[in-house]
Amino acid sequence: MLPSAPAAELVEGLPAWPELDAAELAHVLDRAEALSAELDDEAAARVAGCVVAGAAGARLALAGRLTSERADELVAWAAEEGAATDDETRARLFPRVLLDVLAASPAAARTLEALLHVLVAFGAATGAELLGPGGRPTAAVGDAVGDDAIEVPVPDCEAVLRVSTPSSGVGRCKAFAEETARVLRTTVRAPSTAPAADAAKLEAAHRRLRRLALDLHDGPAQDVAALTADVAMLEADLAEEWTPDRLREAQALVAEVHARLSTLGRDVRDLAEVLEPRAILRAPLRDVLAREAAAFARRAGIEPTVAVDDDLGLMTASQQITLVRVAQEALTNVREHAGATAVSLTATATREGVSLVVEDDGRGFDPSRQTGDRLGLAGMHERVRMLAGRLAVVSRPGGPTRVEATIPRWRPSS
Repeated sequence: MLPSAPAAELVEGLPAWPELDAAELAHVLDRAEALSAELDDEAAARVAGCVVAGAAGARLALAGRLTSERADELVAWAAEEGAATDDETRARLFPRVLLDVLAASPAAARTLEALLHVLVAFGAATGAELLGPGGRPTAAVGDAVGDDAIEVPVPDCEAVLRVSTPSSGVGRCKAFAEETARVLRTTVRAPSTAPAADAAKLEAAHRRLRRLALDLHDGPAQDVAALTADVAMLEADLAEEWTPDRLREAQALVAEVHARLSTLGRDVRDLAEVLEPRAILRAPLRDVLAREAAAFARRAGIEPTVAVDDDLGLMTASQQITLVRVAQEALTNVREHAGATAVSLTATATREGVSLVVEDDGRGFDPSRQTGDRLGLAGMHERVRMLAGRLAVVSRPGGPTRVEATIPRWRPSS
């Protein structure tokens, strides 16, 4: 059952249903009907009422005309259509309007302000403002926000949402502000930090390419050159008359070439997996770290000790990839710079989350006097920082060296 036509007083007032002409309203109703195709009449009416009111609320917000009074009208209408309470309808309609703003907005600047309009109108807040890096205001709606405002960080952004709350309904206002912040993260991009972030990503890509070039030069390229020389020797031998001893020598050379080709194949596969994040996610972290340790042993001639807790807790794809990349970079640094005789790789569950430690007994260095570009420390720090974790590098000339990355425990959003 689709909702009846919007209440006459709302349509005639036009602040409530701006620019929703007959054709657009029909399109919105078609979407609602498709979404509620398998539902009973009452549930379909609730869905349709929410879809139509959400579209109208988004248009009001983008026009800067969504007031708390108009939001109340939209809630009351949708609640009546769906035979639900106003509070239940408000909680269901609010995120719908936020998403419709994202879908309908023509520009990022208008999106930010419109989302704040939705928060103030639906969340019973008296005012809201978005602060970017350095506390610079990015957008503001409603009354001036005071010092006693609620502050909600925008996830993964250097931005904070500040909201002035009324004397009552503080809990609901905070909940609505947190939901708004979750949506804001898709739009907020601080201009002052964007170039730096892009430069960091570009430098990380360059660093990976340089590392790949070194790995190709020091591994497969050297093996190919050696194998070429061995095959040339074997070809020269074929032109001579072979004695039993020469035949045995040739057979031994063929066996060696075969073994080195097998090693070369493994090295190439290792490099391919380094470049393919999905390969990191196809196996548990324990198995991936064991594979990295085995690849290190083949290249460096040192067998690392590996210890991984049985239960590291839930991790996102980004967290597992970051920990593996830190392990790869740290082990590469050990192989190229440390001159170590013993290496350990440990992953443990802690109260904070997951800790990964790579430790060696090599020559060590002074971290304060080394550039991030030389040892890849900058890339490791940036990866871990992006996940709100921390990277600690402890070393001194003469060794040992300890690299520890800690990633906070992942908790699903409520």
